[in-house]
Amino acid sequence: MAPRAEKREVDGVKYTWEEFSDFYGAKKGAKKWDDAEPRQAKACTVCGKTNHTRADCKHKDKECSICGKTGHLASVCRQADDGAGAGKAAGRKKSESGSTKACLVCGETDHLKADCKLKDSVCGNCGRSGHLSKVCRAEGGGNEKAEKGATKEKKEKRERPARPLRQLATEGEVPITRVARVYRAKVADEAAALKLDALMNDVHTKLSANRAEQAKGYVKMTRTLCKTEWAYECSIVWATFDDFTAYKGSELRKEVTLPLEAKVKEIITGDLYSGVRVFDEL
Repeated sequence: MAPRAEKREVDGVKYTWEEFSDFYGAKKGAKKWDDAEPRQAKACTVCGKTNHTRADCKHKDKECSICGKTGHLASVCRQADDGAGAGKAAGRKKSESGSTKACLVCGETDHLKADCKLKDSVCGNCGRSGHLSKVCRAEGGGNEKAEKGATKEKKEKRERPARPLRQLATEGEVPITRVARVYRAKVADEAAALKLDALMNDVHTKLSANRAEQAKGYVKMTRTLCKTEWAYECSIVWATFDDFTAYKGSELRKEVTLPLEAKVKEIITGDLYSGVRVFDEL
């Protein structure tokens, strides 16, 4: 168990072990004491120090002397041969007999990319600057990785077959899959339309909550509104005609749909139209 001489902080207040033990008891207090142990700050990914974050690091725009990339120092570079000794390797060359990575510009091992006199050269293979053709990884370059037992040609990405466009039936009989209860009416103004929207939101919430039982097969609700003529139309869509029929005979319909129609008539102007439609989407 961690030493109990220091204080531990809980909700901004520091307590001693005796205070923990008196309040929680010895057994529970020991667990709470360990849980309140100060967390070690995360190290900055630029320089490795823990007293600041990457965003505040003054070295975040410097170039690494090992890999040549911008955004971190050699002390935290992942491409160093020895992660523990990376800081010591920064700024100096390794001996020729020692293990070292090849320069990413020319391929030699006696210097780093940052020190390479050819680092601004243009590759004769791919045309990009920053390396020579003998270390170029593009096709035709000296460092091209060829697959064993295969040709150098890249395999084309397998294309998914295009899905045929959905079409409505044009022969025989119109199939009945989804059906919709449609309501149409006119409202006086924006305020009335918003009141109907509130009612539809309530119905949608109740039907969605009962999909597993009395509203089985409920799919969705659609609403269209003409703000010139103030024509309001709503459709309640069901997966099958049997689902719609089952809902018509349920107790939930008496609690949801029938009160809805009564409330709608108090808001609209004129008559309320309702009907059942075959519902399809393309």
